Parts: sequence; C-alpha cells; structure tokens
Amino acid sequence: MKMLGTVPISLQGEWIRPELDRVKDRMNDAPREFWELVAAIDVPTSWEKLQEGHKRA
Repeated sequence: MKMLGTVPISLQGEWIRPELDRVKDRMNDAPREFWELVAAIDVPTSWEKLQEGHKRA
C-alpha cells in the first residue's frame, strides 16, 4: 500500500479510523498495482472545540 497524502491534524482516531482500517484490509488482499481512492470525510465545523476538550481530558 502506498500513501499519497496525510491528514494535517490528528483526526484519524475518532472520525476516519474505522474506514481507514477497512481500506487497509481491502488493499492487503488486492492484486499488485491495484489502487483505491478513499474519499475525505466532512469534519464537524466545531472540531477545534472538540479537540480542545479532548486535550483537557
């Protein structure tokens, strides 16, 4: 599997981790030279407040 881009903020854990895990499993079983585009998700507009609350916990 090749990574073409990264997420600039740490959103993997809460919002996209389940989908990334499913894609990784599919790619591990895919034939050589196969690729898959993973769509970006809509991050909640209040993600900064949610992240601050997470940091304080």
